[in-house]
Amino acid sequence: AAKAGTTSLYNYLNAHSDIFMSPIKEPNFFGSDIRWEDFEPDYRERTAFDAEKYFHGTKLGKRHIAFLDKKEQYLKLFEKGSQKKYKGEASTSYLYSKNAAREIYSFNPDAKIIIVLREPVDRTISHYLMDLKGMAQNERDITEGLKKDFYVSKKGWGVSHLYIELSLYFDQIERYLMIFPREQILLLEYENLKNDQQDLLNRIMDFLELDYSKMMDNKLKEKFNRTLVPKNKFLKKLSGVRKAVPKSFVNFIRPYMSFLYQERTDFKIPASALKFVRDLVNDDWKKTQTFL
Repeated sequence: AAKAGTTSLYNYLNAHSDIFMSPIKEPNFFGSDIRWEDFEPDYRERTAFDAEKYFHGTKLGKRHIAFLDKKEQYLKLFEKGSQKKYKGEASTSYLYSKNAAREIYSFNPDAKIIIVLREPVDRTISHYLMDLKGMAQNERDITEGLKKDFYVSKKGWGVSHLYIELSLYFDQIERYLMIFPREQILLLEYENLKNDQQDLLNRIMDFLELDYSKMMDNKLKEKFNRTLVPKNKFLKKLSGVRKAVPKSFVNFIRPYMSFLYQERTDFKIPASALKFVRDLVNDDWKKTQTFL
């Protein structure tokens, strides 16, 4: 699930000598019900990708996200990992997509599926704060912003934010359990990745039948994709004028703006926002926990 530690897990898996992870963390090749052409202009702008230029080079650079629709381009991502036991990627859209599980099975029925979930209220709030930090969201009232997104008439990946929908896991997991043999699916909780990394990675290595000692330990100490939020009102106001600023300038200054943000743990979430999310996700989360 999005905001459930997939960036960390992607990097940890990539640190194992028997695993090759796609240089594009989220190539989003599977899931034909999610189409880049259908996205809202702002999301299209943020995920724009010149595939021809990228694959024309001899070295495929690291990239967080793309939406590939050509099989030959997707396969090219893994050419340098041909000698590895496993080749993988970490597209969070595959859990939400209604078609991805079936398409992955058609592509490779022996695929190993690792699903990481996060307590749904926490996942939703973290997702909202990530958008606030990334200037993809300019509604400073979290409760109001969550309500607007949930009750919007037109929904979908890249169309709305799906703050609540991405936290409703039961049907999403069931799609995989109905298609793949149970022994090919590993269900994990984000809280274990955060609190007991060693145990969780041991479980993954057992699942993949790999030797834990072949993992580069220095990679395991790094923190990836932390949830940060604006420190002050001035920065929050910047998100409201982002559309008036050239994209090239926003991308240029983003790496230099980290000092303007604070860890999410210092940020107070209004009780009204927590209640709104909890009321919508609680029943689904109880059912999901039967799987876990």
